[in-house]
Amino acid sequence: MEESLVNPNEGALPRTESDIAASEEWIQVQYEELGPGLRRYLTRWLGNACAAEDLVQETFLRLFEEVRRGSRIKNLRSWIFQVGHNLAVDTLRRQGLEDWAVDAAVESLPRQIPPSGEAQLLHEERNRRVQTALALLSSQERQCLELRAEGLRYREIAEVMGLHISTVTTFVLRAVRKIARQVHD
Repeated sequence: MEESLVNPNEGALPRTESDIAASEEWIQVQYEELGPGLRRYLTRWLGNACAAEDLVQETFLRLFEEVRRGSRIKNLRSWIFQVGHNLAVDTLRRQGLEDWAVDAAVESLPRQIPPSGEAQLLHEERNRRVQTALALLSSQERQCLELRAEGLRYREIAEVMGLHISTVTTFVLRAVRKIARQVHD
């Protein structure tokens, strides 16, 4: 969704109860639309669903504050992911757990066991290769790939991560190539 105006009240500060109610309704709609993708991204990155949920709540609280101030945001989806991303960076810095977060994200990958013995062995080998490949990705390659998986365009990923679009393209291509090499070798 490309959103150019954050405040549903045409940029005016909500002054009446009905303005505030309209803002709250609008934010609820945005939360329902954008919250699940942000939650998935932050959960994978942090490796902790509760911490991710806290950051999603904080992100939308900041959106509410921006709406009350009458702020305009060029691209709402990008803004939401950027705020959530920055909150996660701050959290990880405080905890000093960046490496732990990557390991936790790899460990949190879904694992399904196929019914037959041979199929199970093949499935386990494929999962091992994928996990090995994901572990080879740099933090930025992983984040770019995860944001892309959430449907963000390269331009939006660049905004979220504070990178140039060509750098995002390079990170995504490198990540895909690393995974493909590891899985298909």
